[in-house]
Order: sequence, then C-alpha cells, then structure tokens
Amino acid sequence: MKNNNPLVPILNGKAAIESYVIEHWICRPDGERLERRASFEEAEVRAKEMHEKGIF
Repeated sequence: MKNNNPLVPILNGKAAIESYVIEHWICRPDGERLERRASFEEAEVRAKEMHEKGIF
C-alpha cells in the first residue's frame, strides 16, 4: 500500500518507519507496510529484529 506520510529511514536505509499520531508502521524503503507498532521506539526495535532475521 502506497502512503502519503513521509518515511523515516532506519537501518541505513534498509527499512523505514511511517508515523501517525497513534500508530507507527515498519515499512520497506519503497513504502510497503509490514507491521504496525504502538510507538516509534517499538517499531525501531522490531525492525532491527526483522533485519537480523533477513527480512530486509
């Protein structure tokens, strides 16, 4: 799903987080949403776990 919110690159551009007021999406760099989290910090931690598992 393409989005209009700016993506915040993380993990040296291998992933991104799309943030709204009450939810934060872990995304691929092209904006494809993968998982929703309640906070930016949770999303960042989970994205690192996903990267370690080879998802990005």
